[in-house]
Amino acid sequence: MLSRRAFRAQLVTQGQRELYDYWLSCAGTRRMPARSDLDPLGVPKLLPSIGLIDVGGGLAEAWFRLAGTRLHDIY
Repeated sequence: MLSRRAFRAQLVTQGQRELYDYWLSCAGTRRMPARSDLDPLGVPKLLPSIGLIDVGGGLAEAWFRLAGTRLHDIY
């Protein structure tokens, strides 16, 4: 398993590194953050490129909770 530093070094874009750093800051000493710890407004510069998908009862019932404006251009 990669260390946090080694994993971060493999991230290609600055946005990926910023999102990963935010993820780690939300997790604190835990392995991963709780859903309630994450706030898209915590990374305002990345909002246009972020999509949050709620899978609720499974993939067949998935829906976008947040679709950044840049997602249309990306996909």
